[in-house]
Amino acid sequence: MADMMKVNPQTQLKKMMDSESVQARLKECLGKHSQQFTSSVLAVVNDNKLLQNADPKTILTSAMTAATLNLPIQKDLGFAWIVPYKTVAQFQMGYKGYIQLAMRTGQYSRMNATAVTEGAFKGYDDMGEPMIDWAKIDPDEDAVGYVFAFRMVNGFTKVEYWSRKKVEAHAMRYSQAYRYDKTNGRQSCPWSTDFDQMALKTVIKNTLSKWGILSVEMQKALAEDQSVDGEYVDNPGSGPSSRRSKLEQSIDVTPETPDEPPSSDPEPKKPAAKKEEPKAKEEKPEPKKEEKKEAPKEKPKPKPEPDPKDEKKEPEGEDDGQGGLPFGDAYTDMMNALDDKGVDPEEALNAFVSNGWLDDGQALKDLSESQMKQVVEHIDEFVAEIK
Repeated sequence: MADMMKVNPQTQLKKMMDSESVQARLKECLGKHSQQFTSSVLAVVNDNKLLQNADPKTILTSAMTAATLNLPIQKDLGFAWIVPYKTVAQFQMGYKGYIQLAMRTGQYSRMNATAVTEGAFKGYDDMGEPMIDWAKIDPDEDAVGYVFAFRMVNGFTKVEYWSRKKVEAHAMRYSQAYRYDKTNGRQSCPWSTDFDQMALKTVIKNTLSKWGILSVEMQKALAEDQSVDGEYVDNPGSGPSSRRSKLEQSIDVTPETPDEPPSSDPEPKKPAAKKEEPKAKEEKPEPKKEEKKEAPKEKPKPKPEPDPKDEKKEPEGEDDGQGGLPFGDAYTDMMNALDDKGVDPEEALNAFVSNGWLDDGQALKDLSESQMKQVVEHIDEFVAEIK
C-alpha cells in the first residue's frame, strides 16, 4: 500500500480522473464543463508539491465534492480549495463559496461580508444586533472585527459581528496548525497566510448554519467542509462537554451493535428449546430456575448475565461488530500500539477530534484504514503531540 503511494501519485490521479465512471459523474454534475474541471484539478495538483504527495484517492474525493457543489477550486478565486494535510487531501470551502451557495437559493435580497475597521462598530441595539457604520469602514486599515449581514426576500434581516479577538480565539481553539504557527513563528496554514479570508468564512459559515436557508447544497457544504482528515474543524457549539456526552452515547450504543452478543442475550432459551424438548417447558419460568438447573450443565448461559462478561463483550464489539469493519486488523494494530505507549483511548480520541481526523460524536473505529496505519507507523510522533 505504501509502495503504491510512492509510485507516481500524479499518474494515478490522472488515470482516476480519466476513468469512465469519474468522467460520467463529472458530466452529470458539470455538463460540458467537465473536461475543464478535470484540467483544473490536475493543474492545482501540479502547482502544489504537498498535494503531489497526498493520497490520490483523497484528492479525487475532494474534487468530486467541489464538482457536486459546482464550485471552482482554483486558489485565486476563493470559492473552494483542495488542501493537503500530511498525506491526505481535504476539501475546504472558501467564504465566497458559502455566499455563492446562499445566493443560488434565491431567498436573499441583499448580502454583505467585510472586515470592520476602527470606529465602524457602534455596539448593539435593543435586540442585541450589532450596529455597523458602513461608511466608516476603511479597507486600507487593519481589521478589528468581521461582519456578515443579509436580508431575505421575506424581510428577515440578520447581522453578525465577531471581534478579531473572538476570531483569534476560535482559530487557536480549533486549528492545530495555527497554534503551531503561532508558537513557532511560522506561516504554514491558511489561518496564518490568509487570516481575513478565514475569519470571514468562519463568521459567514456560523451565521448561515444558524440563521440561513439550509438548501441541500448548503447542507452538503457544511458537512463536507474540511471533513477529510482536516486540521481545523469549524464546528460551532462543540466543546469538551458536548464531546463527552456524544462519546458516552457512542459507548452506550456499542454493545447493541455486535452480531453475536445480541443473539445470545435476548434469546438464550430458543437454542435450548431446539436441542432438548423438555427445556421448552422451562421457558415459562423466570431465569432463576434455569440458573439453578442448568448452571452446572451449561456454562455459557450464566456467563452473559454477570457484569464481567459484559465488560469483555464491549471491546469485541468495537473490533468486529461495528457493522463489519473491513479493516479489523488495522484497528487492532492501532489499539495495541496505543496501549503499548500507555495512551488512553479517550485521550487518543480527543486528539483525533482536535486535529480534525474525527468529528465530534465519532469513535476511534471511524478512522480510515490508512489513518490507522499512519498512527501505527508514526506512533512515537503521535504520542509526542498529545502528551
